Amino acid sequence: MDGAALKAELEGDPAGLGYDGQTSNRKAELLNAMSRAGGVAVGELHQALDNMADANGVPVWEWIEGHAADASAAGMACRAAIRLRNAHPSYPAVRTRGATFVAMTQTIVAAGGMTDAQAEALRALADDQVSRAQELGLGVVTTHDVELAEAL
Repeated sequence: MDGAALKAELEGDPAGLGYDGQTSNRKAELLNAMSRAGGVAVGELHQALDNMADANGVPVWEWIEGHAADASAAGMACRAAIRLRNAHPSYPAVRTRGATFVAMTQTIVAAGGMTDAQAEALRALADDQVSRAQELGLGVVTTHDVELAEAL
């Protein structure tokens, strides 16, 4: 358990779960509740794209890299995809149902870089329900974990 990360979560409450004034047990319950649509780690997104190819067998990444210099909306979307691919593993989870990611994939689809089905498969990666604790990489948080983190 990363006590420092848990402490930062409890003190900052960036997801607005309402930890302030709650018991340690209630805080653990809030952290473990399966109620948030999860984001996707950049490595998982990269791997999913690595496994995609067009009808001619051309890898989607190859198409994206080949169009990144284009002075068009597609080129801009490709550059954004490459920035995600090259992001450090600690980069926050990508909200694949978020407006920015959806627009990026729609633009690449419209330019012929991937199919609608492939873009939807990428967006669907984040449909699983996850807890805030899972999203933070903390695993299952116990009351004892909360108490230890708050004592730091």
